[in-house]
Amino acid sequence: MTRNIMIKIGIIGSLLFLVFPISADAYCTSVQHNVEMSKLLRIAANVNLDSIHHESDSKVLFDIRINNLHEKIKLFEKNEEKFIYYEQANTFNQYVIKGYEADQIVEFGVYPSNPECVSEDEVLLMRRITIPPFNKYYSDPLCRGRSDMLICFRWQRVELDREEFQNAIKRYEEEQKSDKKDAETAIDIFSLFDLVKENYHYLLYLGLVVLVILGYKWRKKKQDDFNL
Repeated sequence: MTRNIMIKIGIIGSLLFLVFPISADAYCTSVQHNVEMSKLLRIAANVNLDSIHHESDSKVLFDIRINNLHEKIKLFEKNEEKFIYYEQANTFNQYVIKGYEADQIVEFGVYPSNPECVSEDEVLLMRRITIPPFNKYYSDPLCRGRSDMLICFRWQRVELDREEFQNAIKRYEEEQKSDKKDAETAIDIFSLFDLVKENYHYLLYLGLVVLVILGYKWRKKKQDDFNL
């Protein structure tokens, strides 16, 4: 009978374990937890993100590449709310997510995958990548030769309609013409100054000759007046 009771207790205990499973880290010490956490943080820190763009018909889409995936971690992409696992990576431990639009920040949470003494819900760290804004006007014919204009930069947020864009280009051309005219005037002044500086000794001689002639004429006139 005692044996039957023990068997029943064992069955009940097994059922309770199945219904209310005990987490793995419940059997771990704080030291074991800290050691595993340290290893996971080093693995997570090795994960990096980059992006590549594909342009077509004045539109652009980006692919985000997740590099250095590891079997001990998984990533959660917040925008699409999905996990990325090591098993999904290619032979280079890389996973690519396609189709992101420009001008946004994409966040990934790095979590443990099948840990022994750390909770799978514990965020190891966050990874963020900034996808730059895209300027649809950068390849416009009106932007040719105007790479110094902000509204002609490729990775620049430009919130102008077509008419506003054309007006901005027109104002820029008018300013360039005015600046060029002012620059030419300044160049003429500096050129005259340089000419005087380079030939000042000739001008000095010329000035002395003029003074001598004027002095001679003045003395002659004064002498003629005296003789009268």
